[in-house]
Amino acid sequence: PYLSFFGLDIPLSPGGELRQNYRLTQNDRFLTADGITLPIGLRHRHYTLLEPYVRTLSPAEAEAESVRRLRALERLELAEVTVRESRYIGENTAGGYVLTGRYVCEENIACEQQIYVEE
Repeated sequence: PYLSFFGLDIPLSPGGELRQNYRLTQNDRFLTADGITLPIGLRHRHYTLLEPYVRTLSPAEAEAESVRRLRALERLELAEVTVRESRYIGENTAGGYVLTGRYVCEENIACEQQIYVEE
């Protein structure tokens, strides 16, 4: 836990440096007065240690996982455009399974702007 005081985090317990990979999640609880959040509060940092994990997938599992990840990426990257056509090309290589997505998209890039004409 940390005491957060005007942007300065003061540790409330002894800590050390983590030499392993970790995931950090943080929960903040700041004081409020009349609906305004004050810059004074408690900050809890939770460290989850991560270990590398190697798993060999079958070609069918690799293809399914690649398609799942590519579709998740599509939802993020292509959210603002209209996809007119999409095509996936997958191939097994020495390094693993490679899935390529090719898209024909339509995006409205027009910018409405008022034009002033002097008379």
